[in-house]
Amino acid sequence: MDGDLPLHKACEYKISFEVCKVLMDAYPVAAMVQSNYGWLPLHYACWKSSPDIVMMLLKAYPKGTDIFNNNRQLPIHYLVSSNQASTESIKKLLEAYPKAAEMQAGDGSLLLHIACIKRATPEIFRPLLESYPLAVEAANIDGNLPLHLAFREGCSVEVVWMILNAYPKGTEVPNKHGKKPIDFDDANSTLSKHQLPHTGAPNEIFKFLAESYPVHPDAVRRNVD
Repeated sequence: MDGDLPLHKACEYKISFEVCKVLMDAYPVAAMVQSNYGWLPLHYACWKSSPDIVMMLLKAYPKGTDIFNNNRQLPIHYLVSSNQASTESIKKLLEAYPKAAEMQAGDGSLLLHIACIKRATPEIFRPLLESYPLAVEAANIDGNLPLHLAFREGCSVEVVWMILNAYPKGTEVPNKHGKKPIDFDDANSTLSKHQLPHTGAPNEIFKFLAESYPVHPDAVRRNVD
């Protein structure tokens, strides 16, 4: 037995909001129950359900935002990993537990690492960065900064700008395999090492991006230390 209640299963299998609400109304305490593997309904909802179900469970049990499951994952780790995230749901979970942005998942990743791996939009990425700006300087278990992952996965230029603005020196930091961010060459990336200055010097990177990829003014760093 996995210890799941009907509400857990409904969230896991993407059952409609109406059905989840009926289950919640019938047994409100279900929102607080962890399965044998430490999963709340909120974990499942963040991973697989719609934003309205996430918001319903968040309202029912706000403290659920700071509960790790047995995989050492918070609900928001699944939300950022999923294709269900909305800007509103990200912001609401961070409001309920601001320190979530500082919490490592089981593989050592912060939310910002996960956002880069999932090629998050600037709208999703921005509140994560604002919640914990120092995340740009944090390395995961492979020694990768968010900037490494942004280059590797081919994140949008605006996301790359935001990371560079927050930590320009990250361009010169090697991971555990000796690779700097620009050493990652992704076939789907518009920011491959074949296009970027090979030195990785912050000033050269900024100059190249400014000349090659015009973006929203808010994303542009005017001065590089």
